[in-house]
Order: sequence, then structure tokens, then C-alpha cells
Amino acid sequence: MGPELSQPTDLAREGELRSVARALHRLDEVHRRLRNTIAASQALSGSELSALFVLSDTGGMHRADLANELGISRGAVSGLLDQLQDAGLTHAALSPTSGGRERHVLTPAGDRVMTTVRASYLRALRTTDSSLRVPGVVAYLDMLSERIERHQE
Repeated sequence: MGPELSQPTDLAREGELRSVARALHRLDEVHRRLRNTIAASQALSGSELSALFVLSDTGGMHRADLANELGISRGAVSGLLDQLQDAGLTHAALSPTSGGRERHVLTPAGDRVMTTVRASYLRALRTTDSSLRVPGVVAYLDMLSERIERHQE
């Protein structure tokens, strides 16, 4: 359990935090299903799509860095990268800034897939309430993500 809660404000705060945790869980489940549906529409697994997102967002990464970012072993990321390369979505290029290590980047076909994937995400988000104050929600989710990551370190 956690620390004892004695003050009414502590109990109210605990209830609020439990509500946030439930909402995050629901969001995670809905996002997982959406991501898997979008991935399947591109003949990809959820893991392959996650790797493509990271490579797209960063402009490419070394194998070990990608494994660390995805939270999987180097062996698992090697398999993912082999599949993505066989599909023509990524390729390895020597990185002149890091002693000739291979850096994995999207191919033009990979860029096209990610354009389609991002458009699918936007279509899904357009179904939400248009009165939502997006900057405030994004700022809150970013802050929450950073604090949870810091807590895990």
C-alpha cells in the first residue's frame, strides 16, 4: 500500500490521482487498439510501427539506441530492423559522426507509410470534441510523461 492518508485533502487528492490513473489506463488501451489497427492496415506489427515512429521522429538511430528507446533487447530490435529493411521501409547507413556505426533510417517508402499512419491518427483524433483545449491537454500529458519517466529512473 502507500503512506497512510489522514487529512481530507489527502483523501481527495488520492481520489483525483486514482481517476487520472484510470483515465490513463483507458487511454493506453484505446491507443494500443488504434495503433494495432493502423499497423495492420499497413501490414505491420505494433512493434514494427513503434520502431518506425521512433526512427521517423528522430531522423534515425543506432541499433542499441533504438533498443533502449523501445525497451527491448538488441536481439529483438535486430529482428525488427531486419523485417523493416526486408519490407523496404528502413535501411542502414554508416554514420560519419559515430565512428562508422550503422544508423537506421526510413526509406522513402517508410516515409510514405508514416505519412499514411499519421493521417490515420489525425482522422481518429478529429472525432473528439472540437471544443477541447488541445494546448492545455498536450502540456499536461507532456508534464505527466516527464514526471513519470523521472520517477522510474
